[in-house]
Amino acid sequence: AACLMTKKSVFEAVGGFEEQLKVAFNDIDFCLKGSTQGWYVLFDPDVVLIHHESLSRGSDEVSVERKQRFDSEVAFMNQKWTDFLEKGDPFYNSNLTLDRTDYRIR
Repeated sequence: AACLMTKKSVFEAVGGFEEQLKVAFNDIDFCLKGSTQGWYVLFDPDVVLIHHESLSRGSDEVSVERKQRFDSEVAFMNQKWTDFLEKGDPFYNSNLTLDRTDYRIR
């Protein structure tokens, strides 16, 4: 959630951020909770932001504790959003790969 803006009423309606997600995925979880209530994520292509991922806190791979926390957050998301992960993102083209981040043809 390097940059996320929402109405307070929407934030409260979906229960805000998930406290079990201390660092990773809290923004994704928040957006998925919103989508289950009919709200969707929009973006403005004219906004320019610079975000240096994990620059201030460092990598999750640098210590056993951070790696364990990250792995537990991955497991939490996989368990909580199993149905969504199995059905797939309704806004992602099913002809594109899920194995890469460059949107290649499946």
